[in-house]
Amino acid sequence: MFILLPLFAVLSLSFQLFCMLCVNWWAPLFCDATGWLPNWLAWVQTFDDTLDAGKRDGLYPNSSVFWSRVFWLYRNSGYGFDYWALGTGFNSSQWTIKSMDLIPASFTFYAIGPRGTFNLDVVRGPIHLKLGWKAWNMYNQYSHPPGWRPVAWGPQWRIPFVFSISLYKG
Repeated sequence: MFILLPLFAVLSLSFQLFCMLCVNWWAPLFCDATGWLPNWLAWVQTFDDTLDAGKRDGLYPNSSVFWSRVFWLYRNSGYGFDYWALGTGFNSSQWTIKSMDLIPASFTFYAIGPRGTFNLDVVRGPIHLKLGWKAWNMYNQYSHPPGWRPVAWGPQWRIPFVFSISLYKG
């Protein structure tokens, strides 16, 4: 898997760009009443929530339902592709946390998994880097004791590939 990292990064970024230019602005027209896209748009859909999550969570309070769905897709472009096409199965017994520092301004999570998979999630000042397979989302820092989640994060026990550099929103 590690050898595929550059290819996966290019595929992920290319699909995100394709979604941003060609799909995100019209896909919400096909949502059902609950905010789910049809199966033929699964690679565009956020696998873990409806397109109404941004409106529901207060990210887009002054937008219409249609525009909040569009904004949500731009915020999460190609999310389903990263999960279904580039993601991998997840078994917590095969993952080892190598480094974890949960201080918000200097957050670090680094874990390695089977077949060269890994997850690097780092915040340094205003920059947030995510690279690899999102094992971080399978970890619950708030449980007692903190540890891997007992239930799947999405519809299956799998984690998406991610390559993103963004501004940290703390």
